[in-house]
Amino acid sequence: MGLRNKKRLILLGMFLLMMLMAGSIVGADLSQSDVSLVVVSPTTANSHYTGGLYEPVAGIYFGASYEADSNVKAVDGARYTIEEINNTYKKKNSAYLMHLTFGESVDTIKTALDQADVADVGVVLVWETDEVYDNIGSYGDYIEDTISYLRWLDVPVFISYGAGMNVEDVDADLYVSNFRYVASKIRDTASDVAIVWTVDDGDTTNISDYYPGETYVDWIGVQSFVSPEDDPVSSIGEIIHNYGEDKPVMLTEVGVSRYDRRTGVDTTEWASQELGVMFNYIPMIYPQVKGVFLLNDRYENDSTHHYDIYSNEDMIDAYNDVVSDDALLTDIMVSGAYRYAVLESSKDPAVSIEDTHMMIRTLITTRDFSDYEVIYKLDGRKVSEQDQLPFAYDLQIKGMSDEKHNLSINVYEDGVLLVTKEFKILGNDDGALIESANYKVIDFSDIRGHWAEGYIIDVSKRGLVVGSDGVFRPYDLISRAEVTSIMTKLGKLEENGAVAFSDVASWKWYYKYVGNASRYLVGYGDAFYPERAATREEIITAMVKMKGYNLSDITTKDRETFAASYRDESDISSQYFDYMILASKYKIVGGYEDKTIQPKKSMTRGEVAKVLFTTFYE
Repeated sequence: MGLRNKKRLILLGMFLLMMLMAGSIVGADLSQSDVSLVVVSPTTANSHYTGGLYEPVAGIYFGASYEADSNVKAVDGARYTIEEINNTYKKKNSAYLMHLTFGESVDTIKTALDQADVADVGVVLVWETDEVYDNIGSYGDYIEDTISYLRWLDVPVFISYGAGMNVEDVDADLYVSNFRYVASKIRDTASDVAIVWTVDDGDTTNISDYYPGETYVDWIGVQSFVSPEDDPVSSIGEIIHNYGEDKPVMLTEVGVSRYDRRTGVDTTEWASQELGVMFNYIPMIYPQVKGVFLLNDRYENDSTHHYDIYSNEDMIDAYNDVVSDDALLTDIMVSGAYRYAVLESSKDPAVSIEDTHMMIRTLITTRDFSDYEVIYKLDGRKVSEQDQLPFAYDLQIKGMSDEKHNLSINVYEDGVLLVTKEFKILGNDDGALIESANYKVIDFSDIRGHWAEGYIIDVSKRGLVVGSDGVFRPYDLISRAEVTSIMTKLGKLEENGAVAFSDVASWKWYYKYVGNASRYLVGYGDAFYPERAATREEIITAMVKMKGYNLSDITTKDRETFAASYRDESDISSQYFDYMILASKYKIVGGYEDKTIQPKKSMTRGEVAKVLFTTFYE
């Protein structure tokens, strides 16, 4: 299954240390960029949709495993009858999560499969193995027999072979070879069975070594077993960023710890909330996620945590509550009627609602949510107070006057106001239009049809890279002075810091930015060269520093991979070299088709707009 091993514990320790150093654990400052307003939009036109096998245009498939669930009475050895499950879990699953050990006969789960077939519930089958095989071909008949049975089910089937092997001590090349063989057998035997490539988010450093290639994969899967010290929003996000743009994503197995066996601490209260993060919050943050499946099993072979919910009534109640959201679908191949629209994004600068009410949520993208309270105010009057994820409120808009109204989100912690964000609502006869109070309309005449048009609009609305007189000049080279302005706004740095460069005159427009921004875009001795075009290595290094990546994270393998990827690595200045390795490692920048990275090349304003968006906002 790829549950936490020694390597996982080391990574957790490193994560905690970094969080403590960064001040990101409870009590950390909350900024405006951490808070977004989400509107439940009745149109799915802008949904993230890749056209994957069984992928819904909108909505999220969900379900759980019941092999060990003592609340579900077994029928002929199977705990998958819909009537029994619904006695405890009130909403019909769109798919059941099942497990089969590779090499074990499908007969061992046949009754459960047949019950799912009768109940018209899909199947997510984790085909478990903790090893790779030199002789995978000798399993050919076994694989074909298993798939042949699955193909005759009248419900959609998803197969995840070798889930989470990236955190096991196995040969990556051999794993890829095994996966491709199994996937090819599935394709040849049952082309309507969806193939899921599932990785464990416990170690994201070497995932690319295990990717079998897009032709062998229908869905990207993530295995995430979390306890209070974990940050699944970030670790899952990294996987989605790298693989989820062209394939739908499912959280193939989600395990939420309700009890820590190492310390004897009951974490039910935290775990109840974390179910909301997994099923409700993560799909809001990442619209690529189209499925979430709960591992409802104690897993005695994992010596640290209990992941089951079946033996804890509070967890069952919390699960029933979070899956009641209409975004979680009861049937495969039936899409949802709405999507989550995050205001202030390039996709949704404004949302129109033609209804009597507007369903809104608040998205807070920090790790700890437990102490936050959200107060919604309409025209200065408090209309709702919420302290549970996802801070949901149905704003009545029927009869709202045609004049503009102000809606504010006010986030508190222990009674202290941390953040206020304001939005404008314009009522009309059919409903209302809502948009950010600070969101500017951007219409540069020289970006229409430009390859970076969408990126330019987004970063311009954020005030990072601006135009003038109705033009943006996307092909102009960006100067070092302009980069200091970007870094100051991006990092919310104080202006008018001490300037130690002889070529930065106090009367220049960029003087107020250079002082503090020079921590990211460095000078050369007592010269800053503010009006020279900035190079790729200078800009990329500044962004790596702003992201907070550590040079100590660079491994020998990272250096070897970088050297093999770019034939002009020797052109990189020594002071920027390690930062360029980190940029390549974390996909901030890539090279060119001729295997060069061209560190001394200048960047255009359009290019910088794209890198800013993909690095900080995608």
